[in-house]
Amino acid sequence: MSHNIAQFNVAWLREPLDHPSIAEFEQAIDPLHEDADSKEGFVWRLIADGTESATSLRPLGDDGIINLTVWQSKEAMAEWVYKTGHAWTLKKRRKWFYPALESNVVMWWVPKNTTPTLLEAISRLQYLRSFGSSPLAFLYKDKFSPQDAEEYQNDVGNPSLLISGIVHQQAERIIDRYLECWNTDDEELNNLNNRILTSIRSWGICVPSSALIDEKFAIRPAFVGPNTEIADAELFVEEILLAGDAECN
Repeated sequence: MSHNIAQFNVAWLREPLDHPSIAEFEQAIDPLHEDADSKEGFVWRLIADGTESATSLRPLGDDGIINLTVWQSKEAMAEWVYKTGHAWTLKKRRKWFYPALESNVVMWWVPKNTTPTLLEAISRLQYLRSFGSSPLAFLYKDKFSPQDAEEYQNDVGNPSLLISGIVHQQAERIIDRYLECWNTDDEELNNLNNRILTSIRSWGICVPSSALIDEKFAIRPAFVGPNTEIADAELFVEEILLAGDAECN
């Protein structure tokens, strides 16, 4: 094959890695990675500088443990995930991690002799969450081929990966602007977000939706769809910034 398969996943820890209740998992991390490295079909995994794994990298939050790997095929990856010592961790994951509220695993094709970046992996996961399974971001059960991915990407009617990346970057702008306001108790934060949402709905062009995630009020860009453009994401963020400035200042 001219391509390998990349996979990225995130799991949300119930407690920090050094907490006694997580010790069993923490002690298994290095042995599991060493076992994966030796398996037929394994190609590469992301490792943080000065460590033996990627567990110290927390791009999605302090409690989000990530894993980014490349395999020669989905079958080779599944052989290790479900038929080795790793299968034991799947049986006990509820003890260590919160149940995923949205897609936390994504796969995609990468040309041989290349490795994905962490930013690309995050973009693929965001793409899956925004648009569902597609040749650019899919789940193990899906049957997309590298050719499917190329044809999908060449179709101008399909959203590009740039959309998910720009939404992630714009979200960081919002966090940076309102970090002080958001560093408060959950009830006050929920009230703030609710006021911002109500304000945007009253005068804004975008029509955002909302959801409760871990009992916290979240504003969501309901407008994201196949025809979404970067300008749409930027407008959404600008409206949040305007409404947030009015509430926080």
